Amino acid sequence: MQRIFLTGLALVPAIAAALPLSGLSVAMSGLGSAYALVASLRPQPDRVNRTSGRSRSDTLLRGPLPKAERAKLPNSSAMSQELMRALACSQDFHIPGAPLDRDTAIMRTLQGFMQGWKTLDLAKLSAAQRAELYLINTMLRADPGEAGRIAQLFARPDTMLDLRDEIDLITLRRAAFDRDYGAFLSTQAIWEQDRAAGPLLRVLKSLPDADVDLWHHVVMEHDLFDPNQQAAALWCLEQPSCDRATVAGYFGRLTRDQVLRDPRAQSDPEFLDRVRQLIQGWNDGTYKHQELALEPPHRVATLQPFFDAELDFLTEQLGQAWPAPHCIFVNFEGRAPRDRSNWDLLTGTLTAPPRQGDYFEPAFSGL
Repeated sequence: MQRIFLTGLALVPAIAAALPLSGLSVAMSGLGSAYALVASLRPQPDRVNRTSGRSRSDTLLRGPLPKAERAKLPNSSAMSQELMRALACSQDFHIPGAPLDRDTAIMRTLQGFMQGWKTLDLAKLSAAQRAELYLINTMLRADPGEAGRIAQLFARPDTMLDLRDEIDLITLRRAAFDRDYGAFLSTQAIWEQDRAAGPLLRVLKSLPDADVDLWHHVVMEHDLFDPNQQAAALWCLEQPSCDRATVAGYFGRLTRDQVLRDPRAQSDPEFLDRVRQLIQGWNDGTYKHQELALEPPHRVATLQPFFDAELDFLTEQLGQAWPAPHCIFVNFEGRAPRDRSNWDLLTGTLTAPPRQGDYFEPAFSGL
């Protein structure tokens, strides 16, 4: 059991590097519950298992591996090669300040377990220790169902899965970092090479990385009846990785300004059709990304009856029923959208260079 505690200690710098300052306390409190569980255990006098010859305090497993589980393990040489690959991983340092990637976080976890055996030399582990380490490595990389099955082999499956959850959290954080870093570099290139890059829709399509904050800015700040800005906003909204808060915020704008009642909207069947498709996409579960918060004055939780009235109006005017978006007018919690006010939405140009602090969480703003 001591080795879980050591693994947790090994993960502390990994998680600290991988999380924004605002989310650090949440993740650390999650690990703290696992630490508290382990700390509550007291070493018992070693009693040698008659089957394995190992003391009870020397293993995290529930007991000797069942014959069926042993049969699933590769031979000792194959296990060693897999573990050598996992332990040879090196952090991707070519992006200064980047959070750990998944492989590096797993490497540090495995090293934490090895410290419990008082060695970081794989060759000095016993065959039983290598098999156990192999199972841990496999569990941390497997799909949820397989990971759950492997975890049940351990005396504390819940703690093992807690560690896997932390690895998943680190992975998500790194993916968000890579996305935001790419968006920053792309915007910086536009500023340095071609500041007059417009029109807006063409610029948005040219960006190789999703910029959910720019999409949110376009949707929430565009002129609802300027054709070019409207086209750009609808394109942002039609991207599957568009944030759910952005989509909800758009429908909040339509409701507050009674856009769907406006003669200009009523005479634009293409616009109405795209709005209908956005509703259908929402109801179909197209939008799975939820990172941003909706803050005043864009909160939408009270708008459901007003939007229902807009749909009733459309049904009456157009002679066909409109679908209602399910559970869209709710509170959206998350981080505040980052500033993209240096984009001129009318011309699709940058008015100032991008600032690193507007693309990265505080922990990474000093790149």
